[in-house]
Amino acid sequence: MPKPPRPRPVRPPQLADRLLEWFCAPHLLEEVQGDLHERFYRRAVLFGERSARRQYVWEVLGFLKPFAVKRKSTIHRRGEFTSTFSLSPAMIRNYIKTAFRNLTKHKVSTLINTLGLTLGVTACLVIYVIISYELSFDTFHPDNDRIFRVVGEVSTGKSAEAHPVGFIPRAAPNAIRSEVSGLETVAAFHNLHSHVLIPEGPKQTRRFEAGRFGADRAEIVIADPQYFDIFRYEWLAGNPKTSLNEPFKVVLSEQKARTYFGNVPIDNMLGREVIYRDSIRTTVSGIVKDWNHNTDFTFTDFISAATIRTSFLKGEINLDEWNDIWSSSQTFVKLAKGTSPAEVDARLATFGKAHRNSLTPIKAPAILGSFRVCNRCRTCILITSTRTTIRGKPTFHRSTA
Repeated sequence: MPKPPRPRPVRPPQLADRLLEWFCAPHLLEEVQGDLHERFYRRAVLFGERSARRQYVWEVLGFLKPFAVKRKSTIHRRGEFTSTFSLSPAMIRNYIKTAFRNLTKHKVSTLINTLGLTLGVTACLVIYVIISYELSFDTFHPDNDRIFRVVGEVSTGKSAEAHPVGFIPRAAPNAIRSEVSGLETVAAFHNLHSHVLIPEGPKQTRRFEAGRFGADRAEIVIADPQYFDIFRYEWLAGNPKTSLNEPFKVVLSEQKARTYFGNVPIDNMLGREVIYRDSIRTTVSGIVKDWNHNTDFTFTDFISAATIRTSFLKGEINLDEWNDIWSSSQTFVKLAKGTSPAEVDARLATFGKAHRNSLTPIKAPAILGSFRVCNRCRTCILITSTRTTIRGKPTFHRSTA
């Protein structure tokens, strides 16, 4: 007789089991699956396999709830144990409630800590804003890493300590231009404090008062033509190569030109007359666009340096006198490509020693920068160099003594 077929083993539905293993969180799977299997076999005995399988599927689908679903978890392994970390909304709410209860329970310490934190954060923000503002000045100039300011040192008496000052003898820029190598451009400028007259007819002029000396920003300078080779502007009218070559020429910023001449077309402003100090009659030879960046160079009127020797200004600004110095005169250089500041410092040191004989003792009382010279003192100016005046950059001083 043939053997009767073996009865087929009773098992939970495989698809339902796979679905459970796919979505159920690992730390819950073993416990949930074990309970479901146990209930499945008990139902299979009591109600039959078909009913048990159907009920098993419904129970698996019933576990499709947020607490049981797999999440992307961070697992920290310590030996053979693992732990799963997840920020659920319930956990976040619990953290907030706990923090709020602690804050309300310790009100005094909470107030002190909150005020301290507020002051600290505010101080950091204020310091950041101030430093960012200071470091934003004059960072927009092309090749600003090659732009340097030439400064001097003043010593009073033979054994007195030298003090750095931001200016050099007015005869020095021309000498540096011809004697010191490694410089692409040398430019000097001198501040001029003056009211301005704009002729509007045979007997009619408009007057613009000068700003407060030492309080308002300097706007009028007498500049070498090379100034525009170091500091670049967008030219709206005129030629940057020739606009300041001749005496009694002036280049205006667009905003200042509008102030002087109103809404006249830019090209029609060329050739207009601008009078400084009542008798320095200049002709507009160029218009440049105002910078829209933070800068210490707030100049708007650029008078040609050639005007000095052909006007009464030669008595005020002596370009040949090595002892004639004033803080309103500044000199800038642009280093040639491949030239280091240390090389130029060394050459300026040699240059300063070579021109020491050009410096004569001052025997009359005078004020040089911030130093007063009496009859019993001897004063000399030494040539030195300093790192670029762009704010926030380091400075280097090299004495030639």
